[in-house]
Amino acid sequence: MEINMQKLHEELQDAGIPIEGVRGDGTIDFVKGAKKKDRERAQEILEKHDPVDVSAEKRDAYRGAYSHDEFMEAYFELHHEDKPEKMMKIQAKRVLVKNKYVKKGA
Repeated sequence: MEINMQKLHEELQDAGIPIEGVRGDGTIDFVKGAKKKDRERAQEILEKHDPVDVSAEKRDAYRGAYSHDEFMEAYFELHHEDKPEKMMKIQAKRVLVKNKYVKKGA
């Protein structure tokens, strides 16, 4: 089973499971005194773990949707020249990316 240690660690912490850390082989190191229910819940999370970090994929998709220069030009035209057209185009691209990842749960 492939493990994304950082992502799994965050998933376990977000679930409120008291852990020390996660190893590359999927071993979960619990804090001393972790309850049986926490260990069972951690095992369920591990079994459902998807190592693909869609947040990085989403960030890359945003970066590819428009360039920094395009954004800056659109921003200045919007705020200093009262020309919203380019910013509206960027916003439309942004919404497409956002909607794609809402469906993936990111």
